[in-house]
Amino acid sequence: MKGCFVTTLERAQQFHENNAPTVQAPDFEYRIGGNKVVEVDSGDRELSFETLFEQDNDQMSISTMILDAILKVSL
Repeated sequence: MKGCFVTTLERAQQFHENNAPTVQAPDFEYRIGGNKVVEVDSGDRELSFETLFEQDNDQMSISTMILDAILKVSL
């Protein structure tokens, strides 16, 4: 996907502390169906993947749940 931007933990922490880095990923326009455009700003691009690795009280995240499901199927 062209719009993906994976950042470092340090940069993500700066965004969470409302102290955005001086150099940011550029805003991105994603075309859907040729005539519709979704505009994604730099902060959203940098923080969108954080939800995949954020853990809950049981130390589970989306990525660990997917891994657990794959391991259970392959047994």
